[in-house]
Amino acid sequence: MNSAQSQETDNHEEAKSEEIVGDTGAQVQNILEKFGGDINKALHMKRKHMGTYVKDCIKGSNQKLKQVWKMKARERKKINSEFSKQYMTTFQQWDMEIEKSDKEREKITNHFQKQQKAFKLSKSDQKQALQAIRDLHDKFMESLVNLETNSYVLLTNVEGELKKEISAFQRSLTRQTLQYSLPCKPSE
Repeated sequence: MNSAQSQETDNHEEAKSEEIVGDTGAQVQNILEKFGGDINKALHMKRKHMGTYVKDCIKGSNQKLKQVWKMKARERKKINSEFSKQYMTTFQQWDMEIEKSDKEREKITNHFQKQQKAFKLSKSDQKQALQAIRDLHDKFMESLVNLETNSYVLLTNVEGELKKEISAFQRSLTRQTLQYSLPCKPSE
């Protein structure tokens, strides 16, 4: 084969292959268009399913969120209720303790005031008793002084009388001695 023939054969083969390719390209184009249409339908269906799925998921999520929200709201309400009860109980106990403390303080204050009055009375009584003891002591001391003075006066009087009696006894003794020592005189 010569080059012209081979060129013609190549051209002819090319033309045939172009026809085949052209026919095949059209077939492929038709297939691709069909496939593209199917893909578009499939994508449209997928989008539709995805939209429905997303809506269902959002709806389900919203329902779950609402349920969780309601459950959490109930739990918060329960916790608030329990806290309120504990709070009220604590404050009631606190009020009772304050009231009890006030009563105790009042009782102690009254007791203290009574003790203070009793102490003042006792102090006054002690002062009076002490004054009475002082008065008695003063009287006793005065009586002792008077007794001592009286005893001294009495002693002085007794001593004076004793001296008088001793003097009288001495005179009497002296007279009797003289009488016995002198010769006896005839009795008259």
